[in-house]
Amino acid sequence: MNIEMKLQSYGDVECRVPLSKRTTFRIGGTCKYFIYPKNELCLLRILDILEEEGIPHRIFGKGSNILCSDDDYEGAILCLDRYFTDFFFEEEGSCLVQAGASIIMLAHSAGWSLPVAYPVRLGALFS
Repeated sequence: MNIEMKLQSYGDVECRVPLSKRTTFRIGGTCKYFIYPKNELCLLRILDILEEEGIPHRIFGKGSNILCSDDDYEGAILCLDRYFTDFFFEEEGSCLVQAGASIIMLAHSAGWSLPVAYPVRLGALFS
């Protein structure tokens, strides 16, 4: 079984993706694999497969504020904005946020008006 087929068991996989189409700054070369893990267990398995195969990797949230080289990247980008979008407000006022959550949706759910900035501690499930 080839790498792409192994990875597809655990996430949505695209090959040879221009990073300029996936970042807010619209810059970046092509990556070998662009992967959307389906859940936390799939993310862990994908990381295992990439380590076993010696494939370098990076993790994106929504692609904001990321500067990518225009050179091609012969590794995998794991993007969490498709399935890791939950956030939870806790009783003491803190908020637990997955890396792919929309800050706009978070603010709206909290009843905040943008562009007013409010201090908030955002925690990602994985970093």
